Formats: sequence, structure tokens, C-alpha cells
Amino acid sequence: MVPAQQPVVPQQPMMPVPGQHSMTPTQHHQPNLPLPAQQPFQPQSIQPQPHQPLQPLQPMQPLQPLQPLQPQPPVHPIQPLPPQPPLPPIFPMQPLPPMLPDLPLEAWP
Repeated sequence: MVPAQQPVVPQQPMMPVPGQHSMTPTQHHQPNLPLPAQQPFQPQSIQPQPHQPLQPLQPMQPLQPLQPLQPQPPVHPIQPLPPQPPLPPIFPMQPLPPMLPDLPLEAWP
């Protein structure tokens, strides 16, 4: 519970702190802290209570998959490359539809 909240809280403040902190210290702290604090706190504090033993494991698992997700984006573009060959067959299918209606038209008479 504590390790999961620590990384989440520092990440949000670190980004806005350098820019907004110097410009609007009061506004940045008031609207930013309550919003990020309430959102993560409500779900984390409500879930840990009923699922204390499961919650510590759940936050750890989602954090790990998030790291592998970064390497996956490069894999996605590589996967679409193999599917691209099937795309050419789709082009020939376009002329097929016009031919199909022609056949039924001839069959009518």
C-alpha cells in the first residue's frame, strides 16, 4: 500500500512542480494535490480495506506490466508488418465485388 502510493504521488508533483510550482505555488498545490490525492486515495484506501492481502499484490502487478508495456509499443509496429502482406489480397477483392453483381445481372435474363 505505502510503496504503491509513494511512486504515484512523487511522479505527479514532479512534473507540475518545476513549471507550475514557480508560476503558481498556491494554485498548483490546492487544485493539484486534492485532485490526485482524492482520486488515488479513494480507490486505494477503499480497496485495501476489504482486500488488504490482495491489494498489496495487485498494485505491484499493475506496476510491473506497465514497464513491459513500453517495450511492447515497438513490438506492435513490427507485428502489423506481417499482417500487411494480407492487405494486398484485399485490393483484388475490390474488383471481385463489381464482377459478382455482373454475374447475377447476366443470370437474370
